[in-house]
Amino acid sequence: PQHREAAVDVQAVEQLLHDYLLRGLNVACLVGNRMNNPQDAALLLRVAEKYRLPVATTLSGKGAFPEGHALALGVYGFAGHARAVETLNGEGVDVLLVLGCD
Repeated sequence: PQHREAAVDVQAVEQLLHDYLLRGLNVACLVGNRMNNPQDAALLLRVAEKYRLPVATTLSGKGAFPEGHALALGVYGFAGHARAVETLNGEGVDVLLVLGCD
């Protein structure tokens, strides 16, 4: 099997999250199609659960995060879910971490 490089540098993401959360910032995540593979999806799930990050996906990123998960916001953007739009556009998010989007 061919080894493929991860779509994101997990150590760099975790360092950013640690810094943001240490400063008391509310972080949410928007995930695109480049995270929609088993390797990156597993990393995303681990990081989201560790840091309690709400996660929205783009339409093409749908499936990168379990839709029934308590932290899942649904699809953001075209054909988006109200919960994702309200959360990401609302006042409660200080930092939007965008992963796997072109």
